Amino acid sequence: MTSPGVASSGVASPGAGTRTRTRRAWLAKADSQTQPVVTDADLGTNTIVARNEITWRFMTPIKFILRYTAIPFTAIVAVVIWTAVPSSKEIDARQYAALSRAYASFPSAFRHEISDAMEHGHISDWQYQTLVRDSLSNGVALDWPASGVSDVSVERQKLAALIQADTDPAKP
Repeated sequence: MTSPGVASSGVASPGAGTRTRTRRAWLAKADSQTQPVVTDADLGTNTIVARNEITWRFMTPIKFILRYTAIPFTAIVAVVIWTAVPSSKEIDARQYAALSRAYASFPSAFRHEISDAMEHGHISDWQYQTLVRDSLSNGVALDWPASGVSDVSVERQKLAALIQADTDPAKP
């Protein structure tokens, strides 16, 4: 007993479409070949694949790390770098002038924080934000001067001279 479109040999007739072939016809064709073949019946397709051509799509640990860990981690690191780089730039002349003009009114512990921030010869924007928060907690508000501000190097030198002249740096 053969199904429609399948010849008695178990092979589909020339005019029959691939959908009319039965499992028996595929197995009969597989027996006639030199390599054993399997069908993808579990996947719902009627294709014959040689056993050495079967590819299982398992998630290997490296694929898992690349897909679910490395790429998102790289994106997070890129965003952190993108936001941190502008914060690491040096402050401008008005900010140095505000610090140097209010330096004498700061408590000695806060003057020590300013000298620590100037340890590398300049103050970054990130450090300046911390200094502003600390100055407000110490009761001193920094006021940027509207006029009389030189360029950055001159204002930085003024603040460095005040730090050098300070004879009482407090130790925390």
